[in-house]
Amino acid sequence: MIKKKLASALLLLSMVGGVAVPAISFADTTVTATSSLQARLELITKLIQQLQVLQEQLKQLQAQEKEAQSGLKEDVKEFVSDIKEGETGDDVKVLQAVLALYPDVYPEGLVTGAYAKKTAAAVLRLQKKFGVKETDRIDKETRDLLNKLLKDNPVAFENIAEGGRVPCAIVPPGHLIAPGWLRKHRGVKPIVSVCQIIPPGIREKLGEGTSTPPVRENEAPVISMINSSTTYNGATITWKTDQSATSKVYYGLLSPIDINATSTLNTGNGYFTRDHSVTLSSLTASTTYYFVVESKNEDNKTARSEQMTFVTSSAPVTPDTTAPVVSVVSSTAATSTAAVSWMTNESATSKIYFGTMAPFDPSAMTTSTMMDGAFVTSHSLALSGLTASTTYYFVVESKDASNNVGTSSQVMFATLPIAMDTTPPVITSVSSVVSSSTATITWMTNEAASSKVYYSLSSSVDVTASTTLAMADTSLVTSHSINLSGLGSAATYHFVVESKDASNNIATSSEATFVTSSSGY
Repeated sequence: MIKKKLASALLLLSMVGGVAVPAISFADTTVTATSSLQARLELITKLIQQLQVLQEQLKQLQAQEKEAQSGLKEDVKEFVSDIKEGETGDDVKVLQAVLALYPDVYPEGLVTGAYAKKTAAAVLRLQKKFGVKETDRIDKETRDLLNKLLKDNPVAFENIAEGGRVPCAIVPPGHLIAPGWLRKHRGVKPIVSVCQIIPPGIREKLGEGTSTPPVRENEAPVISMINSSTTYNGATITWKTDQSATSKVYYGLLSPIDINATSTLNTGNGYFTRDHSVTLSSLTASTTYYFVVESKNEDNKTARSEQMTFVTSSAPVTPDTTAPVVSVVSSTAATSTAAVSWMTNESATSKIYFGTMAPFDPSAMTTSTMMDGAFVTSHSLALSGLTASTTYYFVVESKDASNNVGTSSQVMFATLPIAMDTTPPVITSVSSVVSSSTATITWMTNEAASSKVYYSLSSSVDVTASTTLAMADTSLVTSHSINLSGLGSAATYHFVVESKDASNNIATSSEATFVTSSSGY
């Protein structure tokens, strides 16, 4: 409206100021050759009054123009941070607008505000076109290139009824909008429209006409401004259409998404609106979902977006205040050892308090402990150094990762008594080494035992007779050796060896003989 008023004011001023314009006839002020001088003066007076009014209007319009341009410049966009696939918002819209400058880079020309696969592919083509490092994100090198292109083709934002907040091109008077932006969306409006105030002649060259888009008949809705907000188990998808239409979202875990697949879910409503919002529920936390939005107008014309993504947030952590449940406590004891086992319903540590005092107090100074810090559900601890024939009392304890402690009730076990040993040692390998007056008798036993040799010059050695000679060593060993001395030379001796174990079990050998050598040999 400011543009039209300003143009009209300039036109009338040009008439008065002598600028060449088409002849205009005013019926009530026509001056003929026969008009009186008074009529000419009245005409001049009226024109001067109109000129003063128009000059005042021009000042007001110029002030409004300056204010509008000033506000627009404050909104001129540039890239100051990295952008990557999956992001949404105004920065992505500006990126898509710059990409749309080049039909060979971004033939789709979609300014949706969502950085999806088509936008990512266009970024790679732009990087290749201008010889910068090809990457799937807007890094510093690509950001510098985009800002250079924006300097030549500045972009701001304006609000339009059918699309909300959209990018527009700042085109100075006397300049034309970039040809790439003149491509039409479905033949209705340019990809990026002009937002700078420009003379009417240039606006006519752009082919924009009125700011109100023409009514489109029998065409599908145009989808724009797709956004998603998520929780750990849900998401809300919003978008806009240029005409009233229904709302539907297809979503799933597989990419590319197939709206006809049984694994693809969908939800929505049949209300006709331009502002769409669909809520998805029962989602899985920390999961990537793929989705497509769909809108259908009253003529059953359907539009679908390209595939987009969102990621649900992490599920809230609920504090664990429940202690492990201890069950199936059992024990197996020997004379000096015992094994205690139990189960828990969650992974937890293993600890046992044990002692011989009753009633049992786990905190008493006389209580012993054994533990294993591994988190398991099947627990087993081995106890050693116990006393035979003794009753032990114990309590088991398990602590989970949240330091919740579960304990058993008091349990007991008794160690076994030491078994009575009634088996004598087994004597083997009896031998002798002799001289004229000495002899060394050696043998082996299968368990530790003492050593003793009975010997005599008579056969049938009587180990019980007091007159029978004997030599002994009480050390408990398994390899035995006894030295005999003061023997007669060239004499035959008869002997029996004997060994006694710690339980006083006695074993004796059968009688054997040795012969001392003659004196001098």
